[in-house]
Amino acid sequence: MNFKDFSYYGYKFIEKIITFFPKEFMINFLGNLGYILDNKRKNVICVNLNLAFPEKSKEEKRKIIKKIYKNFARNLIEFIENKKISKEKLLEKIEFVGFENIPKQAIYVTAHFGNWEITSLSFGAKFGKIDIVYRKLDNPKLNEEVVKSRSRFNVGVIEKKGAMKELVKSIKKGHNIGLLVDQNTAENEGIETVFFNRKVLQSPSAAILSKKFNLPIVMSFAIPKGNKWQVIVKDIFYTDDIQKSVDRQSKVFEEMIKEYPDEYYWFHKKFKHFYEEEYDKKCKV
Repeated sequence: MNFKDFSYYGYKFIEKIITFFPKEFMINFLGNLGYILDNKRKNVICVNLNLAFPEKSKEEKRKIIKKIYKNFARNLIEFIENKKISKEKLLEKIEFVGFENIPKQAIYVTAHFGNWEITSLSFGAKFGKIDIVYRKLDNPKLNEEVVKSRSRFNVGVIEKKGAMKELVKSIKKGHNIGLLVDQNTAENEGIETVFFNRKVLQSPSAAILSKKFNLPIVMSFAIPKGNKWQVIVKDIFYTDDIQKSVDRQSKVFEEMIKEYPDEYYWFHKKFKHFYEEEYDKKCKV
């Protein structure tokens, strides 16, 4: 069995067993299991936290890492739960904050933060058509599951490869757009900005579309509130200058992560382009 098959059947196994145990038990079990076994990604998280939070103690970082794994387990379980949820039941789990005066059409920007999956799903269920960009998964079966779950309640999905052309079509149809632009990107696709006082590359796609079509960028995030989620609008602005827009997006990401450091998806090499050698080192906290 190769890794692609293992990832799919592992997902299907989790999908089955979570029905037999209390949710909180499964979150703790899967989170602790990931923390113990996933040394490769744990090293990436450790490097990221050292670069972002040099002032935090090893004990503080260790607690954050453990919580990151539990939050990822929580998101996975909620993703499975939400596969068959009705629009009405979904909206019962959501409190919208700051959406009173949202524009008719906008570029919605978020990060791999909190429950980013529920951000677009709840928006589509409440406010109407939104098209989001996704990266096609290597496993076709798993990719089919994910696309099917995401493309409900007025949410359309656009594959990342060649996405800009499709996004332009969506905007011309009057649709809202949802983008995740927080991860490190290739040099020819990114623009330099600052994140936690470190140089990083970030996608300018939201800024480019915002400026081209004179649409506001709405920065929105899903924050856990007990057994529910609070989907908030953190910032709304138009783009006159691409660089300033990207800088502002990065600053908002940083503000959210400072407040909730364990809610960010630190598994990816956020600082890779300028600090690649750090990820080759053994990192311990």
